Amino acid sequence: MVRRFFLMSCFGLIFFLQAQAYELPVHHIVAIHGIGSQHQQFGSLKEALEQHLRQRDRTQNYQVSYFDFDVGNHQRSQEEFSADLGLFLRNSIYSKMTKSQNPQDSLSIVTFSEGGIIFNQWLIASLKNPRKETQFLLNRLQTVTAIATPYWGAEMAKLGVSLARVFGRFLSWNGFGHRQIVDMAPGSDAIYQRQIDLLNPKVSQKLYDLQKRVRWIQLVGTVHPELYGIPYEFLDHDLAVAAASAQFGFRFYQGPALDKVIKPEQSLKPFPVKHYIVEGVHPPSLDNLVSTQEASRFKWNYPSLVDIPKKCIQAELKSCRSPSLEYIVNNILDLSQSIRPDKPSSQFFIYFELIENPFNQLKIKSDGAQVTLKNEALLQVLSKSSSVAPPNFEGNHWRWGFVGRFADWKAHDLDFQIQDSFGKIKTIQVHVTPGETQFLKIYL
Repeated sequence: MVRRFFLMSCFGLIFFLQAQAYELPVHHIVAIHGIGSQHQQFGSLKEALEQHLRQRDRTQNYQVSYFDFDVGNHQRSQEEFSADLGLFLRNSIYSKMTKSQNPQDSLSIVTFSEGGIIFNQWLIASLKNPRKETQFLLNRLQTVTAIATPYWGAEMAKLGVSLARVFGRFLSWNGFGHRQIVDMAPGSDAIYQRQIDLLNPKVSQKLYDLQKRVRWIQLVGTVHPELYGIPYEFLDHDLAVAAASAQFGFRFYQGPALDKVIKPEQSLKPFPVKHYIVEGVHPPSLDNLVSTQEASRFKWNYPSLVDIPKKCIQAELKSCRSPSLEYIVNNILDLSQSIRPDKPSSQFFIYFELIENPFNQLKIKSDGAQVTLKNEALLQVLSKSSSVAPPNFEGNHWRWGFVGRFADWKAHDLDFQIQDSFGKIKTIQVHVTPGETQFLKIYL
C-alpha cells in the first residue's frame, strides 16, 4: 500500500513538472485608450490582436487587457491617472508574473492619444523613483506602440477648452474632463513640465538605455485629400493630432537672445524610436457604427487609427481596413514593417519661455514681455498662446507658443521680435524644420 502510494506520488510529481515545463510563457499586452471613451474605443483590438499573434507565434500565450480611466473627471490630472496605471500594472500584471515565476513572461504596451501621455507620465515617474515592481515591469517590457500621442499639444484640445467654458457639463457627460483638455492644449503647464522632466539627465539616460532595448514605434495619421477635396497642406494630421506633436523627441535651446541664427540642439539623445505616418484619422470608424453598405455612401468614410473593425479578426492583415493593426503585430513579433510611403509634414510647434532678471521684478511692467513673429507670410499660423507663470526665485516667466505650417514644406529661418517688459526690442532668427517641436528658454 505504501509502495503504491509512493509510486503514484512520483508519477503525479512527474506529470506536474511536465505540465509546468510545457506551460507557455505569457506575453501580456496592455492597451490604454484616449480621452472621450473607454476601452471600447479600440473596437475589436483584443480579439484581432490575440488571433493574429497566436496564428503567427505558438511559443507564447498572448493576452490583451485594457486599462480604463475616468475620462469624464473634471478634476483629475494625467499625472493622477498615471498613478492609477501604476496600480493596475502592479495588481494585474506584476502579480501574475511573480505568481507564475516564468522568467520568459513579457509585457507590451499599446497606447492611443491621451493614453500615450499617461503611459509616458508613469514611465517618467518610474525612472525618477524606481521601485521593485516598476523595475521588474520595465525589465520585462519588450515593445511600445504609441498611436497619435499629442506629447506637445493638440489643436482640438485648445478648441475643447473654449467649448468647455460654455458646454462644460455636456463635455463631461461625453468623456472630456476639463483638466485633461487643458493639459493637452498647446502651451499648457503640463507640456512645459514634460520637457523639463525629459531634460533631467537621470531620466533621459535611463530612457535612452530603455529604448535601446525596447522596440518602440510611433504612429500618427493623416487624411488623404481626396476624402475632403481640399489641399493636402491643410490635412497633415489625423483631425486631432499633428505629426510634429506625436514625435517623442524635441529640440531645445537655453541662453540669451543671439544675433545669429539659433539652431536648437537635439535635447535628448537620438532615441531609436521609429516614426510612421499612416493614412487614417482619430475618430471612430463608420464601419463599426453603421453597415458597410451605408458607410460606403459617405465620402468621409475614413479608416480609424484604433477602432479595429470586427472583420479584422479573421481577415488577413493586408486586407484589414486598419492603418495600425499590422504595425502593432509586426512590432510585437519583431517583424519588418511593410513601410508605406511617408507623407511629409508641414506643421511645427515652437515654444518660447522668456525669463527676466529677478532683480528687476519691481520694475517690470504689467504687460510683461512679448514675442511677435515677423515673417508670417512664409507660413500659416494655426495657433498662438501665451501664459504667465507665477514669479519665483528665477524671476518672471513669460511663455509664448506658436503652432504653424510651411506652405512649401521646407525648413526656414523665422524672425521673432522679442520685447522685454521695459520696451527693449531684439530680433532673433530661429531655424525651424517642419515636423519638429522646439523649446527655447531665453534669458532677457
